[in-house]
Amino acid sequence: MNSKTLHNTLKQTKTVDRTNINNILTTINYNINDCEAINNDSTSSPSIDFVKKEVVKNDNTAVLPINWQFVKCELFDNGTPLKSKHKVAVTVCRNGRLERFKALCNSPFRHIKRGLDSDTWSHSTHFENIRKIYGDLREQRVYPTLSINASKCYMHGIKNGKGKHMVGLSVILAQDVEIGNYKLFLFYDKEIFAIQMCGNGTKKLSVSQRSKNIVATGIIRQRKLTQKQGIDATEILG
Repeated sequence: MNSKTLHNTLKQTKTVDRTNINNILTTINYNINDCEAINNDSTSSPSIDFVKKEVVKNDNTAVLPINWQFVKCELFDNGTPLKSKHKVAVTVCRNGRLERFKALCNSPFRHIKRGLDSDTWSHSTHFENIRKIYGDLREQRVYPTLSINASKCYMHGIKNGKGKHMVGLSVILAQDVEIGNYKLFLFYDKEIFAIQMCGNGTKKLSVSQRSKNIVATGIIRQRKLTQKQGIDATEILG
């Protein structure tokens, strides 16, 4: 994804039609059996993905890693009306099992490189992608007051995350122009996925979700790929 393409892609997201969504996935119980139940639920929010330089409007599917069924994200705000305190819960259904991570999106951007050696920060594609998208988001945002935060991810349940971050799993949380909505960019290794997180309006979130200080949620599922036809010559001659 070059800089010009990314610039145009981000610009297009501003014009995406936002449909009213009356039903959002309710808070899930995190066990193995939930994977199928969540994946079969048709009441999730629309999402946008930037996979292979492609923007899919009002779609909630993406070309995820082959053994991922879906990614669901929930945004918590444990702050005050004057100052937000955000935490993102990232749940990946992988081979039918739920893998859970968290990211605290409250610190200045420069803090994302804490705990990284200089080579990893300067030369890895993962963090290069983060820097590019963060820069374009800052350039493209309509209102300067809208927050953009980045964070490495941590395993769920870790109390003191210092030195225990996931290498190759990070997020950028960007506040949307529409109050209560956010775009979450999930960086996995060299891949980038974007999830539209919806939360404003009385019917966007369940009572149970609101009671847990969840303010927005979104999901992307594995896109069904067309079955490949014929024999790939490179498998024989390559």
